[in-house]
Amino acid sequence: MNVGFEYLYRDAGNNKLWGFVVFANKRDLSVAQMEKALEPHLIDGQFFPASPGLLPPLQFPNYDDSLDHDWLEYSGMEVSKETVNDPKKRDISDFVDQLIELSADFAGD
Repeated sequence: MNVGFEYLYRDAGNNKLWGFVVFANKRDLSVAQMEKALEPHLIDGQFFPASPGLLPPLQFPNYDDSLDHDWLEYSGMEVSKETVNDPKKRDISDFVDQLIELSADFAGD
């Protein structure tokens, strides 16, 4: 089964844009295993920096530097029967590793 990764962008006015990317799961890892690996690396257990190419971007058309930010919010993962739609055709475990590395780089770990 594939794995869907749900995330969102929440602007300073609490307006939300949602994203959902389906990844392959060739290693047949459970959602619980992946969440256990990922969540300690998220800021406050839910936020991660947006990075070009990591996920399809979510941004409102009128970005305001004084109010808006470059953070995304993790919403959840789920087993999915949907077709993989990740533009890079990554495995979910590879994506989680990338996200952990990005968060470590940001935090200076």
